[in-house]
Amino acid sequence: TAPTAIRSLIKAAESDEKVHPKNWNLDSLRILGSVGEPINPEAWMWYHRHIGHEKCPIVDTFWQTETGGHVITPLPGATPLVPGSCTLPLPGIAAAIVDETGKDLPNGAGGMLVIKRPWPSMIRTIWNDPERFKKSYFPEEM
Repeated sequence: TAPTAIRSLIKAAESDEKVHPKNWNLDSLRILGSVGEPINPEAWMWYHRHIGHEKCPIVDTFWQTETGGHVITPLPGATPLVPGSCTLPLPGIAAAIVDETGKDLPNGAGGMLVIKRPWPSMIRTIWNDPERFKKSYFPEEM
């Protein structure tokens, strides 16, 4: 679900005890997801505690239509979970944080997120117009 929905559920549960997740049996849940926008650590912790009963990993994903799929997300059981963080790039994704000149920045520094090499789900052409793709990305070859 989206973090906005989680934050709405938090507000509803705090204002009306009848809608609190503790009133439902959530024992069948095994994994939780967070999609669509960054999740703040407080909402992550509430989701983990009240929905997942601290036993369900949260797969917080980063992707865009343009990336063709998830590019940064924890792998349950393999990646440490970090409240409010989508953690590490998936295998095959060379992600980095760079400054405005494209220089790599150290871990924890703010900057621009880039993917440095082609990745498995990357678009490889423009539908029905491969020449347009080549002109856009490889003008020196034209």
